[in-house]
Amino acid sequence: MTNSLAGIELDDEIAWTDELDWTPIEQSLSRGQTGHMIVQEGTKVGGRPLTLTMTGTRATVDLLRAQLTTAQLPLVLYGTTYTVRWRHADKPIEATPLVDYVNPAAMPALEHAITLRLIEV
Repeated sequence: MTNSLAGIELDDEIAWTDELDWTPIEQSLSRGQTGHMIVQEGTKVGGRPLTLTMTGTRATVDLLRAQLTTAQLPLVLYGTTYTVRWRHADKPIEATPLVDYVNPAAMPALEHAITLRLIEV
């Protein structure tokens, strides 16, 4: 089973770090003039965050960065397909070389710790 984003192969040990932090219900609590609790709630439509962490090469980072202007992307994660877009407000891609190197761009095989920030649409 291959994990991928827009056809770009992702690490097979990728972690979805905020998978269990999301709830499908939005709720607002307030008090009326009489002091009674007012509860408003509804089912969310889309908007589930997907923060993915993995290791990968600089070449993979470059391929992913080339997708930053794509509006919607297919994400295949452990056999399930999601339609996602980048969370541009939260720094969508973060990549740190695992080894200090003067010019990491010159080494496309250099491993990086990668964080991808997406949102389900």
